[in-house]
Amino acid sequence: LSSCSRPNHSAAHTAHVPIAMTLDKKENTDVEMADASALTDENKKKDAQKTPVKDVFKLADLEHQLGRIEKGVAETDLRYLWFVLRKNYTIRRELKPSLLAQCLEKRLPESEFRATLLGWFSQIPDPVDVEAADSPDVAAPAAADAPVEMEQGADESAESESVKSADIPEVHVYLQLLAVIFLVDSKLYAEACECSTHLVKSLSQWKRRTISPFAARVYFYYSRAHELVGALESIRPNLLAALQTATLRCEEGLRGTLMTLLLRNYLHYDLYDEAHRFVENTDIDHSKLPSSQDARFLYYTGRIAATQLRYDEASRNLSQAIRKAPQGRAHGFRLQVIKWATVVELLMGETPERSTFRSGPLEAYFKLAKSVRIGDVAAFEQVKAQYRESFRVDRTFMLVNRLHQTVIKTGLRNINRSYSRISLAEIAQKLSLDENAVSVAFIVAKAIRDGVIDGVIDHEGQYLQSKELVDVYQTTAPQKTFDAKVRICLEIHNDAVKAMRFSDDLLSQPVVGSDSDAEEPISILDEDDDEDDL
Repeated sequence: LSSCSRPNHSAAHTAHVPIAMTLDKKENTDVEMADASALTDENKKKDAQKTPVKDVFKLADLEHQLGRIEKGVAETDLRYLWFVLRKNYTIRRELKPSLLAQCLEKRLPESEFRATLLGWFSQIPDPVDVEAADSPDVAAPAAADAPVEMEQGADESAESESVKSADIPEVHVYLQLLAVIFLVDSKLYAEACECSTHLVKSLSQWKRRTISPFAARVYFYYSRAHELVGALESIRPNLLAALQTATLRCEEGLRGTLMTLLLRNYLHYDLYDEAHRFVENTDIDHSKLPSSQDARFLYYTGRIAATQLRYDEASRNLSQAIRKAPQGRAHGFRLQVIKWATVVELLMGETPERSTFRSGPLEAYFKLAKSVRIGDVAAFEQVKAQYRESFRVDRTFMLVNRLHQTVIKTGLRNINRSYSRISLAEIAQKLSLDENAVSVAFIVAKAIRDGVIDGVIDHEGQYLQSKELVDVYQTTAPQKTFDAKVRICLEIHNDAVKAMRFSDDLLSQPVVGSDSDAEEPISILDEDDDEDDL
């Protein structure tokens, strides 16, 4: 009440202010606004002449990664090199090709290949940064001062850095690896093949332990670039020679990568027998492989086992590949493994869980599993004809053709449960079989011999007499299922124990440097691997 009754002195005061004073204030504000707009125009002109702030910091980040490589080579500490490779995914997304070209021109020695490489990068346009264009320049003056401060020290140390990195092959390999990645992303596949071939030839000239972490990624993109141009078969001798060299040098990481690349090479041309002999004649220690490489190796061996009718081994390898695949990433790889695991599970007479088909676009395999589960031969043939091209692209069409017998067995099992006595002609009608009575009798007899159904065929009366159903808990089926579940749990436990183990001398070597540099290798061990090669 008191506030309502209080007089408004401010309104009265503003009512008695002279008009001349308000006009003077308006003129002053107009002058100040004009001066401010002139200053902002000058600042914009100055900023336009400089390199953008965001790009400068990205280039500085790349220079910082090269500094880590130099430090790791100087101290013979591979942890710094692995840390740089784990940042590859971030640099691949954020670094612009023009900035990488600047770094290539600065760091690589003068040669004809460098001129060719820079010519290729001149064809790659920089992506438009929409977020940077739409965001307001709140801290423009402070950010504009940063490049000036950086340029003052950069001019003084440019010559020393170039001389320092001129004799370090690891820096050259890493920069050329980034160049191959950018060429592949820009769909310049022929140029990527030429660049990766030059890089692989240069790897054979250096026999340094510190190049091994980069060599694994180099051979991966070397194979990927040739696969995109359809020349994967031409590099198989080079991969075999590199595998022999890596085996003699006991480089397990590079050896595992080359083995998965060779398996992919064989399976790309459907050379399953050669791939099987290759796996049989090589030994691999899964505990020394990264999870991504181990998942790829298990996926390829699962495909080989499924093609050779070893469905139990195939199902085990494919399930482990799904479990060891990176979580939240590599969706295409996970989807492909699920497709193969679904078909193998159907061939084993089992039905996949419904939650399996929620992982992605798996409509074809959901309808396939549905037709197999109910034993409808007509629906199975319709699904196979409708999604024939999808199955061929996924390379599962051969296994899908084998499911025809599985559908018949499932239908016979359902008939055996529903009828105590049924004629062979009615069985052929229910299963949509265009066969005569003799052929249907052979099909039913084979199902009885395989243990699919329990009954007796009366050849004189041309009918199937089913026997009384036995309680499943009186058989060994629950014991086998329980044993399989226990085996899976034990494998997960053993893999978890192996993952917690690491070499005792990994942290025994002291790292000379600042406190942040000393703590950095320890943080490397706790970071997740950035599996962009899946």
